Amino acid sequence: MYDALSSEALTSDELWACFAALRALDDALGELTVAAQEARQLAADAAWDVSQQGRGPAEVRRVLAVHGDNVPVYADRVRALRAGVAAMVA
Repeated sequence: MYDALSSEALTSDELWACFAALRALDDALGELTVAAQEARQLAADAAWDVSQQGRGPAEVRRVLAVHGDNVPVYADRVRALRAGVAAMVA
């Protein structure tokens, strides 16, 4: 007898692709976590006395702060993608 659920089930190739995507997204989240930590550390290291800075170091500190703020946004996007892929497998 034909099962309607099996007609909507993923093929083995599609399942492997989903699992590979989940592993890649997990790796990306790990890398983003490291990047966020490094950006915070670099921003802290760049927090010199403003009176002794030229324009260059101040700009570096500003860019590091912006990137440090953006990394959690990127991580949230990756988490959302991962949830979508995981929903396909479940």
